[in-house]
Amino acid sequence: MRRAIDNHSENGKTMLHILDVIQKITSIVQSITVVGAAFFALFKFRLYQSWKPTQKAEMVCSAQPTASKDFVFEAKYQIFNTGDRPLRIRHVVLKICHAKLEKDFHLAPDEANILGSRTVIAENEEEAKLIAKNDGQAGPDDHQFKAIGVLGYVNKGADSSFTLRCRLRELPDVIFVVAEFSWQGGTRTFRRMWVNESSSSAPVALRTAASA
Repeated sequence: MRRAIDNHSENGKTMLHILDVIQKITSIVQSITVVGAAFFALFKFRLYQSWKPTQKAEMVCSAQPTASKDFVFEAKYQIFNTGDRPLRIRHVVLKICHAKLEKDFHLAPDEANILGSRTVIAENEEEAKLIAKNDGQAGPDDHQFKAIGVLGYVNKGADSSFTLRCRLRELPDVIFVVAEFSWQGGTRTFRRMWVNESSSSAPVALRTAASA
């Protein structure tokens, strides 16, 4: 009888030991699973980030008076590829417009009041007309077309520059330059305010730069 009780007690201890071992193994497996899932998520995130198209844009504007007392205005829009894969730019639209006051003191671009015509950089003239038509601020023929060519392909670490040049009879005190470009990941709009600091008697050139 006593031997039976001892055997039963030993069997109980063995069972408890087995359960303890199983619990420890399960805990280790769970820990490995959690760590593995975290590493996999990190790998996916880094892989996604490394192949996600990213870019940085800068704009430099300048105005020069002419002998006939009008102005030549230039806006240079530069797009940098800061990602790890090539950036495919489909088209770029550049335009300058008047500024408007909102709530009596906030300045904003008045895109319905464009100075001159838009510059549309696209694959061909037909596409440029369609883009100008969809812009909705003027007729489809109210634009200057430029072929995008090789500027539409920007390799890692490289950049492409797109320029708007126009001649203005008058240069307002404040204008906005609006740049929009479309790439394989969507569309981005860049708005830059430009202030004319030229004096009334002897206008001088002014340059401003910005990043976004």
